[in-house]
Amino acid sequence: TAAGNHDRAQQIKREYLEVMERAVRDFPNDAATLDCLGGSHHMLGQALFQLGKVEAIEHFRRAVEARVKAVAQAPDNSNYRQHESDSRLALGRSLGRSGRLEEAMAEYRRAYQVENIPVPWTPAEARLRLASILVYLGRGDEAKSLKSLVIPWDDAEAQNSLAWCFATWAPAERDGPRALKHAEQAVALRNRRNPSILDTLAAAHARCGNFPDAIRVQQEAANLVMDEQERKGYLFRLSLYQ
Repeated sequence: TAAGNHDRAQQIKREYLEVMERAVRDFPNDAATLDCLGGSHHMLGQALFQLGKVEAIEHFRRAVEARVKAVAQAPDNSNYRQHESDSRLALGRSLGRSGRLEEAMAEYRRAYQVENIPVPWTPAEARLRLASILVYLGRGDEAKSLKSLVIPWDDAEAQNSLAWCFATWAPAERDGPRALKHAEQAVALRNRRNPSILDTLAAAHARCGNFPDAIRVQQEAANLVMDEQERKGYLFRLSLYQ
C-alpha cells in the first residue's frame, strides 16, 4: 500500500541517518561526512514535511547545523554552501507552515545571505517566500524591495521559476503581470523552443485573464512535447483554459 511504502521509505532514511551519525562520531571534522549527515536529516525532514509532520522542523534544523559545520571545515566548497542554503530554505518553509513566522523569516534571510552558491534560484526563492510573509503581515514596501532583487534577467530557468511562482502560488502572493513579464523573458531567452517555459507563459496569461493567449501558447507548448504521456499533462492544462 502507499502508506506502507511511505513507512518503509522513512525507515530506510532513519537507518541511513543512524549510519551517518556513527560516521560523524568517528570523523567529527570531516566536511564530506558532516554534509552527508546534513543531507540525511534534510531528506527525512522532506518526507515528514510532505506528510504534514511538525517533526520535520527538528530534522531541517539539524540539517542546517551539520551543513554549517561542513562549510566551516571546507569554506571554499560551493556545494556545501548550496546545501546549507537549501536546508535553511526548507527550515523556513516548515516553520512558516507551523505559524512560526518570525523564525521562518529569519531562516529565509539566512538562506539568501549564504555566499558563493552555484544555484541562483535558492536565494531567489528565499527572498520570494520572505516577501510573501511580509505581504501577509502588511509590510508591502519591504516585500516589493525584496522581489526587485530576486533574479538575474538573463537566466531563463530562474526567470521561468519566478514566473511560475507569481502565477501559481497562494492568492496573497500571486501577481499576474509580474508572472507574464518574467515568463516572456524566459521564453525569449529560449527562442520559444522549450515546452516547459511555454507552459509557464500560458499559466501567466491565464493568471492575467488572457485565456485566448493562454490557449494558443499552451497548444504551442504541447506541440513541442515528444513524449505522449508528458503531452497528456500539457493537454489537460489546455483544457482548463478552454
